[in-house]
Amino acid sequence: SSGINAEYGELRKMNDVLSDKVDKLQKKLDGEIQNNATMAKQIKELNTSLSDANLSIQDLQCTMEFLQVEHSFIEADVEKKNESINELNCKIELLSKTKQDLVAKCRSKLREKSRKLNASRIKLGYALLEMRELNSHGSSCSD
Repeated sequence: SSGINAEYGELRKMNDVLSDKVDKLQKKLDGEIQNNATMAKQIKELNTSLSDANLSIQDLQCTMEFLQVEHSFIEADVEKKNESINELNCKIELLSKTKQDLVAKCRSKLREKSRKLNASRIKLGYALLEMRELNSHGSSCSD
């Protein structure tokens, strides 16, 4: 009976040691489960943040595509306006040349008319002198 009691005492001690080990492992397991739950919650929050970030990126991509289209329209508009400006510059250049040609022709005609007018004045001057001379001879003849 004392051998059985001793064996029972040994088994009891082993049972207590094993129970302590099980309790420790259970606590450790509970801690790991709690950690896993916390990590799962954090992962879920990160996934939500990631989804939000992806939506923001998609919004930005759409905005960027829109702006690229707008930019293309603006570039085309600028190109058309530049072509119009070039055409207007050509017309201005042509008008300037035409104006210069007209001014040159007008000056040439004006010089020619001025020469003719001066020649006429000279003839008129001579004619007046001749008339005075004739008048002075005529008045002396009638005396």
